[in-house]
Amino acid sequence: MFDAATIRAVRPDVAAGRHTRKHSVRRGIHSPLLRGLASVGAMFIHMSIHVPNPGYEQQVLDSMNRVRLAALGTPGLLLIGPWREDGGGRIVGIAMWESRALWEAALPTLFAVAQADDPDGVWHASPPERILLEDALVLPPDDLVD
Repeated sequence: MFDAATIRAVRPDVAAGRHTRKHSVRRGIHSPLLRGLASVGAMFIHMSIHVPNPGYEQQVLDSMNRVRLAALGTPGLLLIGPWREDGGGRIVGIAMWESRALWEAALPTLFAVAQADDPDGVWHASPPERILLEDALVLPPDDLVD
């Protein structure tokens, strides 16, 4: 994955937020985004899809919010929280991290909060589905930039 130093070395114009109109129009990428890519680098996302048993939706949300509160201030955490599916019964937890390594370092502490208080097999119709997403950052080709 690209880190900020690699982006600066390979694409100094991108790291500095300089690009041509041709580049912006053809790729739909604007300079604030390019500056953001240079400073943030690759990210990691952990998603968990929960299907609560009827009557246990609030308990699942409360548990996910306990994890959210425990996570505040954790190094590398960019965003965390539960979202309800519009028109469905699922609750999706999303956590965005600066890197997979920082997520892995935080796991034991964060999820101990939920495991300590949450009963197994009572609140969920099925085990939560876990989705781990690696950033697929790809910089625009050089031929699109003058």
